[in-house]
Amino acid sequence: MGVFNEECLKEIEKLRKEKGNPKMSWADVKLRNKQSDCCIVIDNCVFDVTGYLSRHPGGQAAILRHAGKNATSGFDKVGSHTSGARKTLAKLYIADVGSSFVPTMGSKKDKGKGKGKESSSSCNCVLS
Repeated sequence: MGVFNEECLKEIEKLRKEKGNPKMSWADVKLRNKQSDCCIVIDNCVFDVTGYLSRHPGGQAAILRHAGKNATSGFDKVGSHTSGARKTLAKLYIADVGSSFVPTMGSKKDKGKGKGKESSSSCNCVLS
């Protein structure tokens, strides 16, 4: 089950079409891991949250610890993420992850020791 409702999925799909179905590699996502250039991945969708960091109610650190990573489980675990928070996030969509490997939070697969899950190369957001 994905983290987005139907309204959010429509917003993501609209942005995807407007942007020409953009893809971003995991290598590129991993580089965007700082306050001045911050992306997170949720349900295989890449979100540029740089401009949102200072407005996040839980503080910048809550997002920055997931910067350049798959933040799906972290985002979904936080019970305080309202439908409004999910709508705000949907508007920050910039691309789908263009790789078949989606590292799970804390994954060290690129070091040969961690876990991950195989996934399609497009955003696999599902109605909740």
